[in-house]
Amino acid sequence: MVVWAEIPYITLHMKNGRENTLSQMKELIIQNYNHPCISCWGLSNEISAAGGVTEDLLENHRLLNDLCHKLDHTRPTTMAHVFMLETDSELLTIPDIGSYNLYFGWYLGELSQNDSFFDEYHRKYPDRCIGFSEYGADANPAFQAAEPKRGDYTESYQTVYHEHILDMIEHVNNHDYPEDLTGKKVVVIGGGAVGLDVVEYFTPRGAEVSIVEMMPIIGNGIDPVSKVDINTLMDKYGVKQMPNTALKEVRPDNFLVEADGEQKELPFDYGFVCLGMKAEHPVLQQIREAFEDDDSIEIINIGDSVRARRIIDGTEEGRNILNTLEKRGYL
Repeated sequence: MVVWAEIPYITLHMKNGRENTLSQMKELIIQNYNHPCISCWGLSNEISAAGGVTEDLLENHRLLNDLCHKLDHTRPTTMAHVFMLETDSELLTIPDIGSYNLYFGWYLGELSQNDSFFDEYHRKYPDRCIGFSEYGADANPAFQAAEPKRGDYTESYQTVYHEHILDMIEHVNNHDYPEDLTGKKVVVIGGGAVGLDVVEYFTPRGAEVSIVEMMPIIGNGIDPVSKVDINTLMDKYGVKQMPNTALKEVRPDNFLVEADGEQKELPFDYGFVCLGMKAEHPVLQQIREAFEDDDSIEIINIGDSVRARRIIDGTEEGRNILNTLEKRGYL
């Protein structure tokens, strides 16, 4: 699961609500900083829909954006913009990712306008990071149609809509990576699940793939079935596996790695850093200091705040905590 976490700051900017939005954003990040599924922080949702873009609205978003980066330098910020907002609006320049909610082919227009919108946006701002935050068509599964059309509320048209958008996204995903990568070098740093997903994507395209892992085993911790599948694939395509090898430096066209005390360069056409997350607990010491004179309160650091791990580990630890609290009579 990949989560976009945002505060309920929606549709209409209220000039007297600034401190409320900042307080909610601070709470959101502090409470959820160590959740590994969160990919970005959302500043607002379609905030210009009712009142347009004002200087006070812009300033409020600048403050929210700065706060996010102050509290969490590891994740980007984003906003979900209503489709009526022009792409040259200053509001789009504030977060790291300028995302749009598009409903061409449902509320208005044709399905193909979703494609042309993003093509034009990217042509006009090629260096801007663009997000696609919402799309869709309402439907009732009891309604079906042999010739579905916009506005008929049939599941048939909803299916047509989904298929079109998925084709559009697939085109975007494959745009930068040709089907035939014969002779191209791909180096993946990190032998966990994410790194192996990258290997699985590139090997059938003919690329020369190498995977680097600091630990002795590549794929440590993944389920046995997936491990057999990925090992079979790596053997089939001759993936160069480099366990016990540490990344020392990332360069524009190569990685500097070290194994057995010797350093070497790994040149690449496409390089990917797929390392795990490092646990941080920026407010733990403040909490301990706040309650240091109260012997009745015990502060315990748990979960990914101690060490970033997998979801299954967090689920098990949460269950163990509940069992312990129940045995002690707290539940």
